[in-house]
Amino acid sequence: MGVEESRDDRIVAEFGDGHDVDGIAARYGITVAEVYAVVEREVGPSVPAPPGPYPVPGHYPPPAYAPPAHSAPPSAYAPPGYAPPGYAVPQAYQAPQPGTTLATTLTEWTDSDGAQFLLGQAIGVFGGRPFAEVRHVFWAGDPLGHELRGMLLALVRTGVLEWRGHPAEQFRWRRG
Repeated sequence: MGVEESRDDRIVAEFGDGHDVDGIAARYGITVAEVYAVVEREVGPSVPAPPGPYPVPGHYPPPAYAPPAHSAPPSAYAPPGYAPPGYAVPQAYQAPQPGTTLATTLTEWTDSDGAQFLLGQAIGVFGGRPFAEVRHVFWAGDPLGHELRGMLLALVRTGVLEWRGHPAEQFRWRRG
């Protein structure tokens, strides 16, 4: 019983510190729903916030923004030339060559967006398109991006991939 309580306490502490729920679930080998269940069991159900002193404006939430039709994305995504010590600066995410596998493309630590892109290419959902054409999937709360991330975390839970959360969420194929 003492081991279960300390595990639950750690889950609640990580949740309270603002850690990513998917990451907590991956670390403890449980589902996101189970993380929320542990937190609710230990802390209690969430209580809605009291109404604020000002009414919610009629235009809330704001309408979705659609970029102008004349602005095409760049040909490749090139992030700024910065990387934390010990990390290579990615020059651009290019579609892998036909016949390559996720195991051959994720040999080094790759940030979450890049890993999702490579997984999407490996299963054929992007059809060889470059990262610049599909990056909205990873950055705009797109359901496909959430599912690709969930697939990566499932591969972590089964031991196929390795995961680290700092300095940025990254994945790589498990070595050995």
